[in-house]
Amino acid sequence: MADQINVTERERTSSPWPWIIGLIVLAILIWAVMQMGDGAGDTNDVQVDVPAVTAPAGDTGGDTGGDTGAGNDSGGEATNPQ
Repeated sequence: MADQINVTERERTSSPWPWIIGLIVLAILIWAVMQMGDGAGDTNDVQVDVPAVTAPAGDTGGDTGGDTGAGNDSGGEATNPQ
């Protein structure tokens, strides 16, 4: 009876395609779960209204007289064009 037992190793010829398909399905599943989790806390599309920067009330942006410089024919007075 011992002479009827086959102890030789047989060669496996399994295809890698089931593993590849399984990894693709797993990646899609993980992506889908992550997309569902982002729905409640997604703040990337929120537009925040920021007020514009304004100058102080007394600042007109012009020179108020200080240094008249050479070649000023106004006699040293500051002029305010209207």
